[in-house]
Amino acid sequence: QIDELISATGVTPAINQVPWGPSDHDPSLVADLHERGVVLEGYSPFKRTDMDAEPLTEIAGAHGATPQQVVLRWHLQRGFVAIPKSVTPERIAANFDVLGFELTEPELTRLDAMGAR
Repeated sequence: QIDELISATGVTPAINQVPWGPSDHDPSLVADLHERGVVLEGYSPFKRTDMDAEPLTEIAGAHGATPQQVVLRWHLQRGFVAIPKSVTPERIAANFDVLGFELTEPELTRLDAMGAR
């Protein structure tokens, strides 16, 4: 669809906004967008990911973070833009508080693998 858009308009979009979280991870989509210089912007990262999934809870525990914070940190470290939604001030603050820890490459790989299920 991105190629059709580029062909029809002569313009490459800067962003492709799609539902996205670890459960949606698709390496071929990521590679295709990267090849075209298009940033992946993911919405509904919490709604589309099982927050009780073992990789998330284990990784969150190891970092003293919530599973939601781990999902947002995964987005940041993988170069994805995340659009989390909340109306609760405490959750909004927690969503911003993801710079105090870093996921290891093995942890990122475990989260990537959630999309293969």
